[in-house]
Amino acid sequence: MASDVRPAGGGVVSWIVLLTITAAALAITFAHFPPTFKKLGLLGVAYGVLVGLAGVWLAPSTARVRLRPWLWTFLVVILAVAGQIGIAVESFRLTWAEEQRLERANPNQLLARQLLESVQEPPDAKSQASLDEFRRTHVRAGDSFGDYLEFRVSNLGIRSKWGAELFWAAEVVLGGLAAGWIFFRRSGAKSFCPSATGGCV
Repeated sequence: MASDVRPAGGGVVSWIVLLTITAAALAITFAHFPPTFKKLGLLGVAYGVLVGLAGVWLAPSTARVRLRPWLWTFLVVILAVAGQIGIAVESFRLTWAEEQRLERANPNQLLARQLLESVQEPPDAKSQASLDEFRRTHVRAGDSFGDYLEFRVSNLGIRSKWGAELFWAAEVVLGGLAAGWIFFRRSGAKSFCPSATGGCV
């Protein structure tokens, strides 16, 4: 009896560790993609799909572990969500570091930022249009994670932190759902049950 329990537990731990390493490696890779490849909404879904497929690919060695399929799927979703948070945090760090480098190399960048931080919204439409154009050419991610999220969606016309955070949360949820869906569909319940006489517990 004990010999049956140990491999099962070891299988679960091995699968979680391997999938965690894979998800982290994918997150680091995605975070270092050029900005043109970081399409809003699509990046999270693509990451989720890859994490789900990785979970399926790593699962056969632990196929006799007695866990319900929904629990495996839940673990995949959690790792996909955590990975997307990691992508956003690392992307913010890289963007902030690049902006600091540019400001040191070009003092005009620093002056433009200080001007944008101190300027008030003009009353007439023409001046507002000029200010918006200046913002687009000198936009920066900011010094906080919330500023970075707002910077990401500025081209969509979202100019509030709560709106940017809500948009990002939706992206993370979609990525997690994509990971869970592809994992559950590609794995199948039979792959995660023991023998025909045992059943899932």
